Amino acid sequence: MRYARQNCDRSNSSYSWSTTAKCRQASGLKEANPVSKIILFRDDVGYDDLMIKGRYPQPHMKNKATQVLCLFNRKTRKTYIGEME
Repeated sequence: MRYARQNCDRSNSSYSWSTTAKCRQASGLKEANPVSKIILFRDDVGYDDLMIKGRYPQPHMKNKATQVLCLFNRKTRKTYIGEME
């Protein structure tokens, strides 16, 4: 029953909003926006993920569009970003 309760807690809009905000900020992209809903993994995994799209802010990248994958550690609330290209 523990899994069902915690999973329900993570499906509320407050969790979704804060996770999305952290991932958007961590991406470092301009116009960073989620591509999908947050993918909720089981408690023993400890992470959720979200795909973010945006544009590179560096001048030499010439505003190129990209997508990144954001892994969100539920215990530490840290984010990890990986490029999708």
